[in-house]
Amino acid sequence: MIKFGLIGSGFMADTWLRVGLNSQVASVVGVSGGRTAESFAKANSINLYQSVNDLCGSETLDAVIVTSPEQFHFEQAKSAILAKKHVLVEKPFTISVAEVKELLELARDAKVVIGVVSQNRNRFALRTAKALILEGQIGKLHFINVAGDVEYWWGLGDDGSWKKKLEQLNLWASWASHACDLINFLSDDSAVSVFATANQEDIPPLNRNVGAIFKMSKGIMSVVHLSHTEFVPKRRPTMEFEIIGTEGVLKFDTHGSVELRKPGSSKRYGAELDQKQGQISYLDKSVVLNPIRLGAYQAQLDDFASAVMTKSAPEVDGIAGLKTQLMVCGALESIEKGKLISTSIGDDALQQAV
Repeated sequence: MIKFGLIGSGFMADTWLRVGLNSQVASVVGVSGGRTAESFAKANSINLYQSVNDLCGSETLDAVIVTSPEQFHFEQAKSAILAKKHVLVEKPFTISVAEVKELLELARDAKVVIGVVSQNRNRFALRTAKALILEGQIGKLHFINVAGDVEYWWGLGDDGSWKKKLEQLNLWASWASHACDLINFLSDDSAVSVFATANQEDIPPLNRNVGAIFKMSKGIMSVVHLSHTEFVPKRRPTMEFEIIGTEGVLKFDTHGSVELRKPGSSKRYGAELDQKQGQISYLDKSVVLNPIRLGAYQAQLDDFASAVMTKSAPEVDGIAGLKTQLMVCGALESIEKGKLISTSIGDDALQQAV
């Protein structure tokens, strides 16, 4: 058993605690940070650490899961790595490419495993779409379109909630960390450039409406558009994909079935799951506790724990996190400067070392 400690005691900490209860290779045994840490620890019969440094320094723990708001990820992950703890970081990984590179270098030197949360890779739709692409069912892949229609959630909660601190939020980074990683996963590629624009009428600029065009290293194009709405319940799932190849098209949302369209034919995979795992609103408790949702997180926790045991890289490792961070931050830079931005991973020495 790999013993994990949680940094943060909110919504995602509760998710990781739940999946840890069912794991055969991982357990969550401690928590620190957040206004509810004390009550969280007591309610779940796990250890309470008075500070993040105390948690990271504990000889009881093998690894740490960082579930705090994104502006704290870098320092908290750094503390864990310096204490020789393996670390799994919630998305967005950090708030800058430079921070990601520093964490990867520190993890390399400390000989610890570092990973980034991307549980959607483990959902039926993504695994099925990936398999169909590898089988050549749509021919040569050349275009990926991703659309997000996300409900209003910023500003919710009580006055002490991080959701009320609008100056600390970036809606694009939070959502696009999923979308960009999945583009890389489906294409077995990484982006080399991006041009993006956004509706900047919000003060502070939350980037609630963004359009971005990425060019991948193999010539694949990807268009990503995000629109945060105020419709509750939402009109459609959070993330919808259209993957176009030379011989066919795949259409799916991350939480449902997959449709394969070819000239003169159409086939659907997993139709029986559509009413069981569709995500409409995170304000709905039944969605949060959906066993299929929890199963996706379970798979990532088990994969990370197994990587620690075997001293290997998890599926979503630090390099995968760096590729995503380059895309997310590249789009933000393009919005700010109004020009094409390079998102090439570069730095071959870093990639080889990690």
